[in-house]
Amino acid sequence: MNWGLADAVITLGPMRAYFHQTMEQAFAYAGRSGSKGETFVIVSESLGSFVVMDAFASSKPTSSVRDVMQRTYDLYFFANQFALLELARIEGLDSGAVPLPIKASHSPDAVTVVSPVNDADSASIPAVSPFSALREWASPPRGSGGAQHIRQIIAFNDPNDALTYEVPEITGAQVVNVYDWNSWHILGLFADPIGAHVKHSKNKSVIKLLFERRKPLPR
Repeated sequence: MNWGLADAVITLGPMRAYFHQTMEQAFAYAGRSGSKGETFVIVSESLGSFVVMDAFASSKPTSSVRDVMQRTYDLYFFANQFALLELARIEGLDSGAVPLPIKASHSPDAVTVVSPVNDADSASIPAVSPFSALREWASPPRGSGGAQHIRQIIAFNDPNDALTYEVPEITGAQVVNVYDWNSWHILGLFADPIGAHVKHSKNKSVIKLLFERRKPLPR
């Protein structure tokens, strides 16, 4: 499943409901582990960046995902795929979540249709553009009296990775695209494409940057 673009297709289809449930449980755990008023940092890799922002954009105001994301001021993306997945969210192409057919027995005619989530949440999930989700996150919530912290997006992109794209300017956030080399290469002409995509977290220069003190931005 984690080969080619199969994982992206699954994430954009009816299985979205399960990914959103998983994100909700993970963020609920993070929220319980932190103290009141504590801020968060999110580090995500590849398709995970899209899954996080899709869950945020589709979540309810009282959800754990939204609570944690509103207290997150730094996003670190390893090999994000926003530009590619933005194409799947062109208005009119995505009809939202639909019931998922699952075979209930070995008989080819025996098919049971089950809802991907419980009855209360079985309505179609709105399909939000990933860049729209980033813009929503970058905007201060109502009643906050303006942004007290500058939100920041750091995107790590290996030039040898065909599935990595720059994050464009996002109003309300400081966006920095960092270019790192994660795999072997020969004279800059040939490189390992798999390593370029998945080895950001093993790059010592990347890890060092993650733990550097954040410098205040000029006003």
